[in-house]
Amino acid sequence: MLRMKKILRAAAVGILLAALLVFLKNEYGRYLLSHASYGMQALITEQQESSRDAEGVNLFIGSSMFRKGLDIRELEEGMEGDNYILSYNGTRPFQSYEEVLYATENGVKIRHLYVDLYAYAMLVEPWVEDERLFLETDLPFKIRLWTAMRPYSSNCVKDFWQMFVTANNERLLCWPVDSALTNAQFQRGGTITEDAGYGVGSLQETTFDVPDAEPAAFNEAQESYLRELIRFCQEKDVPLTFIETPKYKNVMYEEQYVALMRAYLQLLNDENAAYYIAEDTAVTCQEETQNRTACKGVVSFRTDNPEYYSDVIHLSGAGKTAYTRELVRVLNETEGG
Repeated sequence: MLRMKKILRAAAVGILLAALLVFLKNEYGRYLLSHASYGMQALITEQQESSRDAEGVNLFIGSSMFRKGLDIRELEEGMEGDNYILSYNGTRPFQSYEEVLYATENGVKIRHLYVDLYAYAMLVEPWVEDERLFLETDLPFKIRLWTAMRPYSSNCVKDFWQMFVTANNERLLCWPVDSALTNAQFQRGGTITEDAGYGVGSLQETTFDVPDAEPAAFNEAQESYLRELIRFCQEKDVPLTFIETPKYKNVMYEEQYVALMRAYLQLLNDENAAYYIAEDTAVTCQEETQNRTACKGVVSFRTDNPEYYSDVIHLSGAGKTAYTRELVRVLNETEGG
């Protein structure tokens, strides 16, 4: 009996120590990233400490297509107010919605919210692919994410362990080197490095792994989160605009991509949510919408210039600068900056 008590006491102490280590890791990571040049915690810290713009920040939330497709220097030079790009790989409506809630709950005032418009994002179950988000947010938020993702997990214990215990450990161990290298590549959340363009032969030969689904197969949870994001912005009086970044013509004219875009735009039309689409595409504003307040217009950009693309769905350094310059011009013309 006495031995069993000792075992239970040792187990309890072990659990408490493990919980303490997880908590300390979480707080340590957030502290380290509070003064980085990218990510959620840096955005929150900047907004809490800065009085640069009392009207808030133009917040661009999206996947790697925003990180590689938007030039923060062009945004800062051409748009009125402060700008910040909050980009994580594989961001989808579920994650965008949760990020907006978390940011506003932590004092971020949004002047205008711009969201990545990517049709294929509507096909998959709610999940967070980029582990960086787990290091840059607090424990209650991580628990909220894990709870939302749990119904779609094949092994929730394993996912819990990865999210709370093992994720980003190598970054923390290598922090002095990692932070120096990474911070130099970012400015207010946007990359300032220059990805090279592909040769036309490479892009023409590249195939894109198109998800095998029909527009009617939009993931119900993702669609629900998208509608919740729109309604949240409407209730909080936050201007919201969706932006489709250009892809190489292999993707833009792919039959399923066009069909999915039609379905996505119809959803935005139904919700009266503003959006811009790429001009050189099989989908046009005039064709897709009867609600001209939803479709703000097109952003003229070439989808057949290989120098503008680092792969079939991401812009190169030259493409990023050229596209953002045109985007800023269109935004200023239609929205007054």
